[in-house]
Amino acid sequence: VGQGNVEYVGIFERILKPIALEFDPDLVLVSAGFDIYANDPLGGMRVTAEGFAGMTRCLMDIAQSCCEGKLVITLEGGYNLQGLRECGKAVLEEMMDLAQTKTEDILSKGPHTALEEIVRQVASVQGRYWKALA
Repeated sequence: VGQGNVEYVGIFERILKPIALEFDPDLVLVSAGFDIYANDPLGGMRVTAEGFAGMTRCLMDIAQSCCEGKLVITLEGGYNLQGLRECGKAVLEEMMDLAQTKTEDILSKGPHTALEEIVRQVASVQGRYWKALA
């Protein structure tokens, strides 16, 4: 609870992306929930529009590497209208290459204590199944 841009983008870059590249999908399908937005009344997380842009950029990189850029993102939910507007706009701008967010810029902004622990825990379990996390 309470994770933000660094943790979410870091998880996408250090866990999701290596597994996805190893899996090598024909299409990337995403059901995008915006309830992790910082001011969402139910989510309890701290992700901003910049974090959503970074996650989208990571997904675009996966799709470009694996399936000629085939990426479908559908809106799942979110309970803060301002957050839906800001974060939805950030996702669309990223998909249209208007923003070109650099995930390394997001990751350089904060301490990585929680991220390192999350990656360690996930790798200790998933490393048995995915060479990229071993």
